[in-house]
Amino acid sequence: MGAAGYFLSPSLAGCLTRYPCPLTITTMNDSPSPHDVTSTGPPGRLFYGWWILVVCSLLATFGGSVPQSQSFLVIPMRHELGLASASTALIFTLAAAAGTVAGLLIGWLADRFGTRPLVLFGGLAAGVGLVLSSLADTYWHFLLTFAVGFAGVTVGFNMITLLSTVNRWFSRRKPVAMATLMTMFAIGSAFVPPLVAWGMDGVGWRSTMWGLGFFLCVLTALACLVLRSRPEDVGLWPDGEAASPSAPDFTVGEAMRTGAFWVLVLGGMVLNDGTDSTVEDISPLLTAVKAVLAILLTFVMGVAAGKFSPRKILSFGLGVGALGHAALLLLDSDVGTVTFLSAVAVVQGGSAVFWIMVGDYFGRSRFASLMGLLLLLRGVGAFFPAVVAGLLERMGHYEISLIIYILVYAAAGLALWFAGRPSLPLPIETPARDEE
Repeated sequence: MGAAGYFLSPSLAGCLTRYPCPLTITTMNDSPSPHDVTSTGPPGRLFYGWWILVVCSLLATFGGSVPQSQSFLVIPMRHELGLASASTALIFTLAAAAGTVAGLLIGWLADRFGTRPLVLFGGLAAGVGLVLSSLADTYWHFLLTFAVGFAGVTVGFNMITLLSTVNRWFSRRKPVAMATLMTMFAIGSAFVPPLVAWGMDGVGWRSTMWGLGFFLCVLTALACLVLRSRPEDVGLWPDGEAASPSAPDFTVGEAMRTGAFWVLVLGGMVLNDGTDSTVEDISPLLTAVKAVLAILLTFVMGVAAGKFSPRKILSFGLGVGALGHAALLLLDSDVGTVTFLSAVAVVQGGSAVFWIMVGDYFGRSRFASLMGLLLLLRGVGAFFPAVVAGLLERMGHYEISLIIYILVYAAAGLALWFAGRPSLPLPIETPARDEE
């Protein structure tokens, strides 16, 4: 059975023995020959992709929640190091901005070299950076070590790295797999930061940060024993099928020349809407109920995308979002607020459906690059309606700002409803030169 069997379950150890894959950094541009992919796995054995999903879910839960957890460490860290509020705000602002732009590079690296090296180097950098940050006694010491840690989290534990891994391993079962992973991202963001705060109250911010960094190093090392970038690396096809799925694979340029890509940009802008944070007098109970409902709907709507059209599910969710904003505008405060928050939960539940749709439309080979580009474009696009609505609200025209959001939601929902599946452009045939 080998050394793996002493640390892993017998079935997983058997999979690792059958499908060994040393960590090598190779390009992923060339598809394997059908003769290289010879096995669908032994009869009755669990498809190895489900182990990949388990590992990615653990990384998403604990590693993906680190950015939200770090906010709990700001106040005690600032007081102990004697830093001004502006100094700590600058650290987190620069980190957030760099993380958004870095998505383009991370996506390219994931498609070019695979996600396993990114998880290994990113995860270890995150853990080491947090450990070194716990020892900081000056502003510059903390800034440099925190930058290393945050860069590691951005590379190893973000949605681009982990979702693109799952997108490569699954095709027909992609909705269940992606819904599970996105749900674990949401669970981690909701429950891990309070655990960090609890640890900080008990042992202080330095010990908590050191422990978190050490835990991430151990988690990364164990995860990379199991993780593989794509099924072809171990002689399998997606879903454990006997042949590669006959789905189109778009390049980034080909995808950008389709109308469906820009409809998805518009839909992603709306999914980034943060108007629920501007509503006043929301009780903590309502906020918690909305968060739990959004987590449940992320899984339910994602799984439903395997039975029904993802495009229509996402369109329906945005239509509900438009009605929720209308309820906030037209109904009395309590009923309107509850209806609005329920609608926001439905919209947030569509996050998994969005990425399922991207994978279904544009394929596997450039999914990470497209994901990085879509995250950047939809973030930039969501900025403008938010600025206009904010200015109108400051001028005392809150109702007009809600009307703008209603129109944006309705337009995005209708565009998605009527958007067709993109087709790969036909190759241009070069006419044969006449013989002289």
